[in-house]
Formats: sequence, structure tokens, C-alpha cells
Amino acid sequence: MRKLLSLFIFLYACNGAVQNKAATDSTAITVKTDSAAVIAAPAAKQLTVEVTSITQQEFEQYKSAYHNQIERDSLKFPVVNGQITVTTDGGKVVLKNNAGVPHDEDRLDYQYAGYLKPLNKYLVRVNGYEHGYCLAIDKTTGKQDTLSNIPMVSPDGRLVLCSKSNPYEEYEHIPPPTQDISIYTVENNVIRKAFLQPYGWLEKELYWKDNHTVYVKASRGEAENAPVDYLQLVVVTGTGTRPAAGTAASAAWKGTRR
Repeated sequence: MRKLLSLFIFLYACNGAVQNKAATDSTAITVKTDSAAVIAAPAAKQLTVEVTSITQQEFEQYKSAYHNQIERDSLKFPVVNGQITVTTDGGKVVLKNNAGVPHDEDRLDYQYAGYLKPLNKYLVRVNGYEHGYCLAIDKTTGKQDTLSNIPMVSPDGRLVLCSKSNPYEEYEHIPPPTQDISIYTVENNVIRKAFLQPYGWLEKELYWKDNHTVYVKASRGEAENAPVDYLQLVVVTGTGTRPAAGTAASAAWKGTRR
């Protein structure tokens, strides 16, 4: 009897060890899979921007040639009963306004801003409590990307620039107001934010001169009689090599500060 009892205990212990090993192996496989997925995630390429002065004549010379290609039709997706419904091939995207319930900080207001043809995106402007941004909704899939403001797309459609006036004190090295410039790369219909840079000047007007150059009309302050400057932002590669005219660039902004 004692021999049978000892045999039973031995077999039970072996079975438990096998189960514990299986559980451990299973956990290890899961963690390994998750780690591999994170490591494999692509990152945006590193770029810089050279900021130089240009003349007013240079700024005006190419302005009429740039077209942002936003089809503005506010009646396409109107606000109905406090919400807008954006219809895509992948389904409906419903965005409900919030009048500030339960707190003012929860306030959100959605407004259709147009269709951006080069990227196949519907644009929705979002106004919140002391903040705002833009949703880019893919017309085919319904997938949403968040941009800092209404986008300005490079002629080849591979870069997106957003310019946003910021009156709040958010940066240690530069006092408000700032002009926050964000740049995003577009590759295989995937939008990735590459860089955010606050500038000491305030943008009055800007456009893409070509696939790697942005012309800016800027003021040195908020006063109506503030001096006006004309600037050229040239996107360059991480090697410091200036791209040839008409070629695409990729992703990070560095520029003048106060």
C-alpha cells in the first residue's frame, strides 16, 4: 500500500512539473512575440531644416504655383443633432460634439474641413478647451490620424507640414507666443510624426516651393505694425547633403529661436 501511495505521489509531482514547464514556455513565447513586434516597428527617418532669409520678391514669385488640393465642401458631412458622420468605404465614423459635460475641459466641437486628395483623407477640424487639432480620416479604411492642424502637403505627397500658433507657455527655452511647426512623413499611406519645433516668429503665410523647400512670411510679434520677415526652410538629410531640386525629403525640423 505504501509503495502504491509513493508511486501516486511521484506521478502527481511529475505531471505538475510538466504543466508548470508548459505554462512557462507558453509565457516565454508570448513575451518574445510582443518584443519582436516592438523592435520591428519602423521609425521615422532623421532630418534637419536650414532656415535662411529670402526677399519678398522671392516669396511672391512662386506662391501662385502651389496648390494644397483640399476640396472644401462643408455641406458634405454637416453637423446633425450635435454630431457629424463621415462615410468611408470601411464604414461610418461618428464624431459627437461635447458641450462641456461634465467639465469645461471635456468640450469638443467637430467641423468637416474638406477632402485632401493626394492622401485620400477626409479632414475634420477639432476645437477643444484651450486646444485644437485635425483628424485625417482615410477614405478607404476609415482609419484616423491626428495632426496638429490643417495639413500642407508637399507637391510629391511625401511630406506633410502643419503650422500652429501657440499662445501658451509650454517650452522652457522660448516664451509664448510661438509658431509650432510639425512635420510628418507619408509612406505607403502611413502618416508618422517626425518632429515638432517651436519658432520665435509668427507665421502669416506659408507654402511649399518644391518637395523640400517651404517659403514663410512671418512677423516678429503680434502687433499689427510688427516687422515682417521672409524665410526659407530647407529640409536636408541627416548627412547634411542638400537634396537636389524637385526630390522628396523626409523628417525633422530644426530652426531659429528667440
